[in-house]
Amino acid sequence: MQEHYGIRLFVLRGADRDDATLGGISSKHHRLTLIGVVHNSVGLVDRHDLTPIPRPLGTLAQLNDAPPVGLEVRTDYRGRYATLAPAEFDQERGVWHLTRKWSMAGGNYANTIDSRFSDLMFRHLGYPFHGALSIHDRIERR
Repeated sequence: MQEHYGIRLFVLRGADRDDATLGGISSKHHRLTLIGVVHNSVGLVDRHDLTPIPRPLGTLAQLNDAPPVGLEVRTDYRGRYATLAPAEFDQERGVWHLTRKWSMAGGNYANTIDSRFSDLMFRHLGYPFHGALSIHDRIERR
């Protein structure tokens, strides 16, 4: 069995709000595991494969109670920003990737007190970031 490393995140929800994720992972779990990072340029590049969290930054992932998510760093005319989206492991190719091509914010956020998360954010955004990230786990149904 392959080992995966990640950073444990805690889901933040509105106390008096109904689920707006339409059954997204953040509506069902209190913890998530940040498993990898992908960079996208809005309108130009749409990648889904994640670069795994390196062992020094992550701990051995326990995915049974904290499903995997990827950090998507986007660049557009406003600059760089980041969101989280559900991820899955492709056994055949041996890579983590974002689960769905199109997802949107469902109203929930994730954060952690782990300083390695802040280090990772600085490394990928290029500026200090110490807040919660929007979880993009809402999939519109047709």
